[in-house]
Amino acid sequence: ADDQQAGGTLTITADSDPVVDVRLTLSGQVLDTSGKAITHNGEALTWQEVPGSNGHGFQALTASGTLVLTITLPNVPGRIEAHTQATLDYQVTVHTNLDHGVSDNLSLNLPVKVTDSDGSVITGSTTAVITDAADPHLGNDAGISLQEGGASQSLDGQLPVNVGSDRLVSLNFEANQP
Repeated sequence: ADDQQAGGTLTITADSDPVVDVRLTLSGQVLDTSGKAITHNGEALTWQEVPGSNGHGFQALTASGTLVLTITLPNVPGRIEAHTQATLDYQVTVHTNLDHGVSDNLSLNLPVKVTDSDGSVITGSTTAVITDAADPHLGNDAGISLQEGGASQSLDGQLPVNVGSDRLVSLNFEANQP
């Protein structure tokens, strides 16, 4: 259950003609707002429209086919009447870890195309900010006690580990832990 979801809204205002189509126009390589490639374990991501979504759903995939990110417009109305507006939700789902530098934030431009009833097209965009959540940390051990002088002794215990928002790749203990 690595999936992390966030969302936002965008407002579409119909002018003198009703709006008949609203869609995302993501394509090509997945880039942040500065134009830098967004990657998963060093592998570039490419946008792919979800089949049958009519521009309302896109997936970011690695070349090897790993699903990393999904963007959807889940409730686009069939029509927005003239001189009215509609507030649409968008949802961002991160399915697995995204590479990032020192900053825990990645900003993603979401381009939108709006078409009215006479075929006029206007484009715009909104920005989604993906925030990496908590870093991994170790919990507190209740402690153990060994009595000197006994023959070979061993005790078992548990050390809670909170892996944070990304998968924990490895956990190592040194032989001479302080």
